[in-house]
Amino acid sequence: YIICFYRIKSPQFSLVKLLPIAIYLVTFISLFWGHLGEMKIPVIVYASAISVMLYFSLGLKNKYIKFGALFFVISDTILAHSIFFEYYNVYKGLAVMITYIIAQVCLAYGIYNIVKYQREIQPK
Repeated sequence: YIICFYRIKSPQFSLVKLLPIAIYLVTFISLFWGHLGEMKIPVIVYASAISVMLYFSLGLKNKYIKFGALFFVISDTILAHSIFFEYYNVYKGLAVMITYIIAQVCLAYGIYNIVKYQREIQPK
């Protein structure tokens, strides 16, 4: 998604958009740190990647992509909590799947709309 969002529109730096995401990332890593064991580096890399994806999505004017990216982060946060903090239960599994499906539908629909619009405005 990062490459896709970048190709649609390269992001303009915005501290207002970056700061909450950076706070989320630092908080996430701080809270999970003691539970990650040998997974510290992979989790940091992945959490950073989805944070960058969320940041790039906020630079686009498509609300579906923004909501999709946010739900993607929420889904993965719930999943990480259930993996690293406590046993996986059916309610968390359901929450992960619902937020993940919402994320994917929003992202796909948002990208579809952008591609459709770009094709409509291109000269033939």
